[in-house]
Amino acid sequence: MKKQSSKLSIGHSLYIKKLRKEQTLVWFLRFSLLTILLLVWELLANLNVIDAFISSSPSRILKTIKSLFTENNL
Repeated sequence: MKKQSSKLSIGHSLYIKKLRKEQTLVWFLRFSLLTILLLVWELLANLNVIDAFISSSPSRILKTIKSLFTENNL
């Protein structure tokens, strides 16, 4: 967001700060949830709880993308 001008009331400034805190919290929780999901997926694939042939694993997917990119096939 742009820098707020000094014309805002104190109440409005506090409201904007609260919104920014909430937005930061939401983004943090989204990132955390995605990270946990990927870690659990990787762990389950490595422990053979899920069939890695069908669902693969995040590390294999990244290796494949890297390989395709380096070979100019992507």
